[in-house]
Amino acid sequence: MGDRTTVPVSIYEGLAEAVGEQNLLYAKGCDIESGDISGFAEAAYMASEADIIVVGVGECHNMTSENNSRANISLPGVQLQLLKELKKAGKPIVMILMAGRPITIQWEQEHMDAILDVWFPGTMGGAAVADVLTGKYNPSGKLTVTFPQVVGQIPLFYNHKNTGRPFDPTTNYGSRYWDVSNEPLYSFGYGLSYMTFEYG
Repeated sequence: MGDRTTVPVSIYEGLAEAVGEQNLLYAKGCDIESGDISGFAEAAYMASEADIIVVGVGECHNMTSENNSRANISLPGVQLQLLKELKKAGKPIVMILMAGRPITIQWEQEHMDAILDVWFPGTMGGAAVADVLTGKYNPSGKLTVTFPQVVGQIPLFYNHKNTGRPFDPTTNYGSRYWDVSNEPLYSFGYGLSYMTFEYG
């Protein structure tokens, strides 16, 4: 991968070193913010030729910082449309999520075979992602924030004070949403691994 003191390792470069570039197919698909879908056809073709689809989605680095907020915290641009297009290939899909905040990924959670949340992974992020995807490293991270199902559930966090009328599913009475359940998509502390951890 050359001198990595100043040049970051992309996910493609990390995977190429881990499994060999000859074993990879690549298509851009779309930009992060743009509405351009002209790359969908090539991405769909590559997906149809692949055994496993690995797709990187998320936010631009400048979307998350001081004084930078988003009212809509779903995937920007046409990224969700791209995922739906790739799903048509009928292949297992691993979604790599890169963002600086929780993203509302309800459709993605239901339709992707695996989701690896890497936040903004830094200069060696591509190598680290490749280590996880190839099993060289066992993922063991736990979420330090809560992921809502939809933006309307915010504020939603582990020590948020309960309402005076907590929802009782046996009587269908109490504080609730009409269109989604009260539960978050992923709770504070959630995280899967290739093995089972027990804390004691």
